[in-house]
Amino acid sequence: MAKGRFKLLSEEELQKLSEKSESKNTRRSTSTWLNAYQSWAKERNKKSDLENYTANELDDVLSQFYAELTKKDGKEYEPDSLRVMQASLYRYLKDKNYPKSIITDIEFTKCNKILEGKARTLRENGLGRRPNASRALTNKEEEILWNVGKLGKTNPKALLHTVWFLTTQHFGLRGRQEHTTMSMDNFLFKTDESGEKYVEFLEDPTKTRYKGLHHKPRVTNPKMFSTDGDRCPVKLLEYYISKRPDSLRKTGRFYLTPKANFTNSSVWYTTSPVGKNTISSFMKALISDTEISLDENLTNHSLRKNTVKKLKEAEIPETAIIKVTGHTSTKGLSNYDPGDQQEFKRMSNAISGKRPINAMLSQSSFMQSVQPQSSSNANVFNNCTFNINQSASPKPKKRRKCVIYSDSESSQSQ
Repeated sequence: MAKGRFKLLSEEELQKLSEKSESKNTRRSTSTWLNAYQSWAKERNKKSDLENYTANELDDVLSQFYAELTKKDGKEYEPDSLRVMQASLYRYLKDKNYPKSIITDIEFTKCNKILEGKARTLRENGLGRRPNASRALTNKEEEILWNVGKLGKTNPKALLHTVWFLTTQHFGLRGRQEHTTMSMDNFLFKTDESGEKYVEFLEDPTKTRYKGLHHKPRVTNPKMFSTDGDRCPVKLLEYYISKRPDSLRKTGRFYLTPKANFTNSSVWYTTSPVGKNTISSFMKALISDTEISLDENLTNHSLRKNTVKKLKEAEIPETAIIKVTGHTSTKGLSNYDPGDQQEFKRMSNAISGKRPINAMLSQSSFMQSVQPQSSSNANVFNNCTFNINQSASPKPKKRRKCVIYSDSESSQSQ
C-alpha cells in the first residue's frame, strides 16, 4: 500500500515541535521561576500547581509570593528579575490553558500592585542600577591587547581570539550560540570592482534572530573589507584558515581547538571544535594577565557594544549600524551605547558655564592676530604736535510712546 501524503506524528513528536516554538533560555527561565514558586508553596503549605487555583485565590497567593520572594541566600532580586518572574509564571499558566492572564486581567489587580510596589521599593533602596552590566571595550584597552600580543598571529590562541574579535565586530555576531554553530560555510571570500578583497558573512538562523514564521533575515549580508597592514581583518582570517587542518579549510566548525605543541608544525589546530563554554569565556581569556584583567564588566557582549560605540564615534548613521549589528530597528541600539565620556564632559562644562579650552585658545589666537605688530619699516615722528578735533555727536531725541485706552478698558480698570 502506497504511503499517504501526510505523515502521522506521535504525541512525543508533536511535543518536540511545540517546544521548538520557545528558545532554550525561555524554557529554562520558566522552569527556574516555577521551581521558585513551588519551593515557596511547600514552605507555606500552598498548592504547588498554580493552575488549580481560581482567579481570586491565585491573586491572593501571588500577592503573598511576590511580597516574600527572595533569592536562596535571602538577598533581594533585581527589579527587572521580578518582571521576568511574572512573565515566566504567565507562560506556564498559558501552557496549562489557564483562562485568565495574571498580567493584564482585572482579577489580579492586587498582586500586580504589590509587585509594582516591591519593584519601586527595591529601586529606592539602590537596586536596579545595573552595576554588573557589561561595558564596551575602550580603544585604549584594544590597543593594549594588540601591543601585548593577546591579539595578533604570534600563536594559535592569540590568532583564535583575534578572528573571534574581528568577526564579532565586523559581522555583528551575538553570544556563544551564534559563534558555536558558525562554520566555514558562513564565509564567502570576494573581490570588488577595484580589486579589493572582502569577506561576506552568510547568516544562519540563531536563538535570538530566529523567529519561526515571523523570522526576518538581514536585508543585506555584512561585509569585512581588507585594510592592509598587520591588523588587516581579511589577511588575519586567511592566515587562520591556512593554519587549520587541510581537510577543514573549506568546511567544518569555524572555531577549532589550538594544538598544545605547534612550534614544528604548519597546522596549529586540531580537528576538534571549541566548546560553547570556552567560547563564552573568550573575553576573559583575552584580557587575562593584562592590566585590564580585573575588570569584571568586560564580557563577550562588550565586543558588540564596542562595535556600536566605534561606529557612532565615526558618525555612521544608525540606519547603517543596524546592518552590521543585525538589529531590526534603531531602537535596539540604545542599550549598546551608554554615552560618550567626552560628550558627557562637554555637556557638564556647558551646564557649569566652563568655557572649553579650545574656545579659549581660539580667542587667544584671535587677540594675538589683531595686536599691532612691530616693524622695522615703521615711521617715527620727532618734535611734532598733533591736534585732534573731536566733534560730539548730537544726543538722540527721546521717543515718546502714546497709549490710548478704549472706554471698555478704562471702565474695567475702575
